[in-house]
Amino acid sequence: MGGASITLSMVYAGLAGGVIGIVLSGGNISELKPNTQIMEEFIIPISAFAAISVIGLIAGGLTFLSSVAVHRNQNMFRDKLKQNNNRLFLLREGVFSLAFTSLLLLSPCLFISLSLGHVYAQIEIGSVSSNNYNTFSLYKNTQYNFDIQYPSNWQKIEFTQGIERGGRNTVVNFLSPSEGAADKFREYFIVEVEDLRLQQGFAMSSRSSFSLLTEYVNHQISDYKKLYQGFQLTESPSSSLLNKTDNNSSPDDNSQSYKIVYTYDDTTAGKIKIMELYLLKNNNKIYSLSFHSEVSNYSKYLPTIQKIVDSVHIA
Repeated sequence: MGGASITLSMVYAGLAGGVIGIVLSGGNISELKPNTQIMEEFIIPISAFAAISVIGLIAGGLTFLSSVAVHRNQNMFRDKLKQNNNRLFLLREGVFSLAFTSLLLLSPCLFISLSLGHVYAQIEIGSVSSNNYNTFSLYKNTQYNFDIQYPSNWQKIEFTQGIERGGRNTVVNFLSPSEGAADKFREYFIVEVEDLRLQQGFAMSSRSSFSLLTEYVNHQISDYKKLYQGFQLTESPSSSLLNKTDNNSSPDDNSQSYKIVYTYDDTTAGKIKIMELYLLKNNNKIYSLSFHSEVSNYSKYLPTIQKIVDSVHIA
């Protein structure tokens, strides 16, 4: 019982100490990020502890009842029961044993319930907090003449000129925070630029921006069908005219845009969903903005992604 008491005391002291430590350090308890992997590892030991407590309670109860049954048949036991001191002693010990065994039985169950509830609640809170981040940083690129805002808690990864993906120069990647050791896929937003004048098969003269961009997007879709396993368009390609230029630009300098959304099967992370936005600048340069996410997390990140897209400015 002493060992069990110490174990329970350490468990509750650890919980209280963790919360107090966060408060004293100026942290926000509502923005705790769970380590679900550690919690999953503790489920089995805590469940085993609860099972042992139940077995101990049943065994102790049976032993007590059997002892009472045996001693009832003995005159010595009846004589002792007649003594007030022994009655009070037995009553006190019985109440104490019942209370402590009840604590041993209920505490692990309560601890498991509170812990699991805290974990799953914090998963939801953490996803809302990280995916609707209010603080943004500004990224400027003088080589390709654009700037963009991204969540300050996302990792920025810049690439040197010459790194290409599908004929496009990869410029910068914004990587979302890890959601724990069990996170198999970190969502990211990547910016790529391609000069159509350097690509074969594109007749640049006497063509509208809509026609040029439509051909380019259809070419990309054709390549993705060969490149990605299980490729499937989930939204029909849509085109619109977005003003992504500076205030001094003429209306004819606006950027024609095209958006596609598709999924594919990743061998490690499962089904991945991608939204790609293509911006055509000056009828010769394509700016590709793409968001890559697990299907299950896609909708949660959309508010943040929309803020990123809205912040894009091409000079």
